[in-house]
Amino acid sequence: MASMAPRPEPAAQPATKLGPPANFDAVWRELVAALRGQKRELLASAMAHGRVLAVSTGRVRIGYAPDCGMFRRQAERMQKDAEAVLSTILGEPTTLSIEGVSADDEVRSIAEAESERQREREARILREARECPAVLAAMRIFQGTIEQIRVLEPPEEPEGFSDEAEEAGDPEA
Repeated sequence: MASMAPRPEPAAQPATKLGPPANFDAVWRELVAALRGQKRELLASAMAHGRVLAVSTGRVRIGYAPDCGMFRRQAERMQKDAEAVLSTILGEPTTLSIEGVSADDEVRSIAEAESERQREREARILREARECPAVLAAMRIFQGTIEQIRVLEPPEEPEGFSDEAEEAGDPEA
């Protein structure tokens, strides 16, 4: 009769924040925020301009459009620093593979998404100003036209781009 010894269980894989690709946007934003918190603005900006193309265990492929060559060169120069922070965030050694992509690739970087969000916000504010009943009434009464509209509100702070880490530092800085 064969022994019914329990089979050894496979070693547990370390838990990571990676998850499905949709969740990786949050991890990428966390990387950018962590770099900014470490006062690594050039590297943070370079990573924010990179487009996440593929994610697998221990490897992330990012691409840069032709008009982002400066950011790509910066990312390549500081790649090991970015990998170290990303590895810490994910809880496992992770390498970055940096490559070029076409400008019309449908994957967008954090910087491109934030820029688009700001353009949409400004367009909405301008539309609301032109359609404001008080503005329309004043134009009708004074037979005037709108020459210029300026958005005076500061841009909204994108999530994950807070300066709180910088503000928590030396109050005399």
